[in-house]
Amino acid sequence: SPAPSSDRRKGSLSSGSATNLLPPPPSSLPPPPPSDLPPPPPDSMLPPPPLDVSNLPPPPPLDASSIPPPPPPANLPPPPPLANFSAFSAAMEPSNKTPEGLAKEQKRRERAEEVLTTERTYVKQLSTVVELFVDPLKKRVSEKAPLLSGEDIFSIFSNIEVLLTCHRKLLEALQERMTNWDSTPQLGDIFLKNTSFIKLYKYYVNNFDKSIVTLKSAREKNAAFKKMISELDYTPQLSGLSVESFLILPVQRIPRYVLLLQELLRYTDNNHPDFNGLCEALSFIKELADYINSNKSDAENINRILAIQDILTDYPEPTLVVPRRRFIDEGVLLKDKKTKMHVFLFTDILLLTKPEKKTKKYKGFIGLQTASLNTKDEPGVIKIIATQGTFRFSCETPKDTEHWLRLLTDTFEQCKQAMLSIAFGGADSSEGSEKYRQLQDADNAKKKLETASQLVTEEEDYVKELEYIDQTFLAPLRRSLDGNNPLLSRSEYLDISTNFCDLLRCHQEFLRSLKDRLNEWEINPKLSDVFNEKGKFLKLYNMYVREHDKSLATVDSCLDRNPLFAMLIREVEKNEKAEFKMLLTTPLRRISQYMLALQQIKHLTRPKHDDHEALGELVHMFEEQTKALNQGLQESLHKKVASKPNGLGKFSKEKRQSYKM
Repeated sequence: SPAPSSDRRKGSLSSGSATNLLPPPPSSLPPPPPSDLPPPPPDSMLPPPPLDVSNLPPPPPLDASSIPPPPPPANLPPPPPLANFSAFSAAMEPSNKTPEGLAKEQKRRERAEEVLTTERTYVKQLSTVVELFVDPLKKRVSEKAPLLSGEDIFSIFSNIEVLLTCHRKLLEALQERMTNWDSTPQLGDIFLKNTSFIKLYKYYVNNFDKSIVTLKSAREKNAAFKKMISELDYTPQLSGLSVESFLILPVQRIPRYVLLLQELLRYTDNNHPDFNGLCEALSFIKELADYINSNKSDAENINRILAIQDILTDYPEPTLVVPRRRFIDEGVLLKDKKTKMHVFLFTDILLLTKPEKKTKKYKGFIGLQTASLNTKDEPGVIKIIATQGTFRFSCETPKDTEHWLRLLTDTFEQCKQAMLSIAFGGADSSEGSEKYRQLQDADNAKKKLETASQLVTEEEDYVKELEYIDQTFLAPLRRSLDGNNPLLSRSEYLDISTNFCDLLRCHQEFLRSLKDRLNEWEINPKLSDVFNEKGKFLKLYNMYVREHDKSLATVDSCLDRNPLFAMLIREVEKNEKAEFKMLLTTPLRRISQYMLALQQIKHLTRPKHDDHEALGELVHMFEEQTKALNQGLQESLHKKVASKPNGLGKFSKEKRQSYKM
C-alpha cells in the first residue's frame, strides 16, 4: 500500500543502507497509475557527470597546414556594377521639375551647343589661315627668293599658330563635355581650365594695325605674293572673303565669348553646379575683353574699313586700309541734285559709290588733303573743289544737310591741321623729322616701361603659382618620405616632380633680378642681359616637357595603387578646388609668354639703340625653344592617343583631354 512504501523511503534515506535503495520485485509492486507525463529518458540520454579537467595534459599545438581548405563558394553570379551614386540619388529623389524648369534646361543646352558650334567654326577659320598662308609662306623662307621674310610673315600673321593650338585643345574639351552633357551640364570649369592662353590675344590685338599695313605693303612691292593672295581672296576656300577678313577674327573672338557665356548664365540658376564656375570664367574673360576693347580702337576702325571693302565692287586698289585712315560716317548724297550716291567719309577721302542690292559699285573718290569746301555760293549745296574736279552735293532733308556740313567742315579742318603739321616737322614718320623721332622715342620708352612692369607682374604671379603647387601638393609628399608611412616611394616622387623644384628656385632668383632691373630702369632700360645671365631655367624646361607624360602616368598609377596617396591628393584637390595633374602642366605655357613680351619690347626699341640686337637674338632663341617644346608635346600627344592606356586612375578618364597641350 502507499503508506508503507512512503515509510520505507524515509527509513532508507535515514539509514543510508544501499540494499534499501533497491526496488521491490516487480511482482510485488502495484501497477503505476495512468499518467500524461512522457516516459523518462533512457540512461544513454542522461547528461554525463561533470568532467574534472584539472589533471588533463595541455593540448598539442595546432598545425594549420593540416586543416583542409574551406569548400569553394557556390557558383553565384557576380554582383551588378556599382551605379553612379549621384545619378542614383537623383533618381531616388522625387522629381520636382516644372515645365518651366525643363524649358530652361533646354535653353541652357542650346546655348552650350552654340558655344561649341562657334568654336568649331573659329578653329576651322584659323586652320584655313595657317594651312593656306602661314605654312606655305614659311616653307619658302629658306628658298633663294622667298615670297616673304620670316619677320614679315610674323608681322602679318602674328601668333595665330599658337592661338590655333590652344583653341584646338579648347574645342576638344568642349566636344567631350557636350557628349556627356546629360550627366555633366557644365561649361564654366572648361573655360577656367583652358583659357589661360587668352592673354595671348593682347599681343595679337596690339599688333593688328601693323599686320594690315605690312600685308598692304607686301602686296604692293611683291608681285608673286600679290598673285598668291589674289588667287585665294574671295574664293570658296576663304568662304568668299578676303584674307583681311580672316585676320580680324581673333580680335572679334574674345568679345564673342563674353556674349556667349552671358547668354548661358542667363539660363543658369544660382544653385546650379555650373553657376559659380561660369561667373568666374565670365569675369576673367570680360576683364580681357575690356582690356582689348580699350586698346583696339585701331582694330575696330580697320574692321569697319574691311567690311566696307567687302561690299565694294570694281574698287581698283588692293585694299582700302592705309596708315592713319579712319572711317567717319556714311550716307546718301545727291550728286547734281539728281544722281543718288552712297558715300563713305574717311579722314583723308570721300568715297563715292552707286548703291546696288547687296553691294556698292565704286564710282571714284575725292582726296580731302588738298580740297576745299564751299557752302556759301549756292544755298543748300555742298560744293567740294578738289584735284579730281568740282563736285556739288545736296541732301534729301535740311537735317541731313546740317549733319553732313558739320562732318565735312570738321574733317576738312583736321586735314588742314595734319598737312600743316607734316609741312612744319610734325608727326609723319615718313618725313623722318627729328621732332617726330623724339616724340616717338618718348612714347616707345613709356610703353617699354609698361611692358617691362607687366612682365615683372606676370613673373611674380607665376612664381607664386609654382610656390603654391610646391607647398600644397609636393611638400606633403616630400615630408612623407622621411616618415614611417611614406605615401609613395622616393623614385615615384622624383618621377612626379621631375625638376619642378629646380624650376622654382631658378624663377625665384630670376624674379629678384627683374625687380632690381625695374628699380633702375631710368638709367638702364634693358632686359636682354637679365635674361642671358639669369635665364638658366630655359634648359630645365626641355627635361620638364620630356618627362611630363611620365609624371602624369605616375600620378595615375599612385592614385590606383596607393589608397593613402589617393586620399591625400583627393582631399587637397577638394579643399583647394584645384586638380594636381592640371597644375603640373603650368610650366608648359611659360616660355611662349616670354617670347611675346620680348617681341613687344623689341618692337618698341629703335634699331641700333639700347639692346635691340640682343633682343632679336633672344626672341629667336625663344621661338626655337617654343617650337621644340610644342614638338615634344605633339609627339607625346600622338603616343598617348596611339597607346590608349586603360586604368589610369579615377581622374584620368574624365580629365585626360584637359591635360593634353
